[in-house]
Amino acid sequence: MKESIMVSDKLMGRAACLVEIGKPLALIDVVYQLPISEGLVLVRNDFTTICGSQLGEIDGRKGKDPYLPHLLGHESFGSVVAVGHGVKKVKANDQVILHWMKGSGAQIGVPSLNSSIGNINSGPITTFSEYSLISESRCTPVTTNLDGSVLPLFGCSATTAFGSLVNDSKVNAGENLLVLGLGPIGIFTLEMGKLLSLGKVIGVDINRNRVSFANALGFDSYLDTDTEKSSLSDLIGLNEGKKLHIIDTTGNVDAISRAYEYMKVGDSMILVGVSKQGEKILIDPMPLHYGTTISGSFGGGIYPDRDIPALIKLAEESKFRVDLLGGRIYGLESINQAIDDFRRGDILKAVITFYPDSNS
Repeated sequence: MKESIMVSDKLMGRAACLVEIGKPLALIDVVYQLPISEGLVLVRNDFTTICGSQLGEIDGRKGKDPYLPHLLGHESFGSVVAVGHGVKKVKANDQVILHWMKGSGAQIGVPSLNSSIGNINSGPITTFSEYSLISESRCTPVTTNLDGSVLPLFGCSATTAFGSLVNDSKVNAGENLLVLGLGPIGIFTLEMGKLLSLGKVIGVDINRNRVSFANALGFDSYLDTDTEKSSLSDLIGLNEGKKLHIIDTTGNVDAISRAYEYMKVGDSMILVGVSKQGEKILIDPMPLHYGTTISGSFGGGIYPDRDIPALIKLAEESKFRVDLLGGRIYGLESINQAIDDFRRGDILKAVITFYPDSNS
């Protein structure tokens, strides 16, 4: 693996960059100017993970991307290299989790970066790179003995799943849960449902591999297809008599519309997955007048400074399985293969490592 290079007042590292929508990521060299600007933090990443959000960015699900070319990624674990003036939350050598939800500290826009392909955009947080230059608000210091390869999950997957149930759905013990989509957030939502003592906890997906993975992990999971007995309409019928909470992690408007049809008065649906721009769900508004609810989630409404340490403590106490995804580890040079494997559902989580000795 190519090592990062320090040249006087500059630091150079490898990164994966989205240059064109729908195309593989390009591996480039990025230059970081030292000292860094006020309110920013420079982090040496050990591990990052691929989330469904990055697939959406690569595919252009939100429409035209005005920031191309740009870096990607929004959850990682690493250590602080340097901090800009005014940063109080972290210091050099602190271990940190990087996350896309805002925490305390400076909210600073990251300037464009110089690279081997010219100027590129970075945004408030990107992590598909040996180094991340980010706003102070997007990092949380941690002290833990958990395996470093699972720690990026606290930057999005685990925290979003927890928040979607506690903050968005406001679940109560004994109520029922149906999760649409068995990617990383979906699997963690099922696990959090058990942590929160919900009643029936069920997952569905259109991908047979993901359903098989979920069943192997001990979750009641089914293939969502109208041609099989375990179709979505059959599953909803299992939840009669208890309030049903539906968490959609897919953004699939057809699945959302069909799930809504089988909700009872008073049930709730939270949309975590992002639908493709311009696609619309079709619902009968009448149940909304009688207490049925459907609403969107923004990262589960979590507050990283509070929720990341709390969830890490629960994982350390074995209250939930943080390692349940069994992420396959790839080098940065193999990131496009990792993206393809994740997209097909061959793996539940793709972990990217930047240094062979980075398992802190």
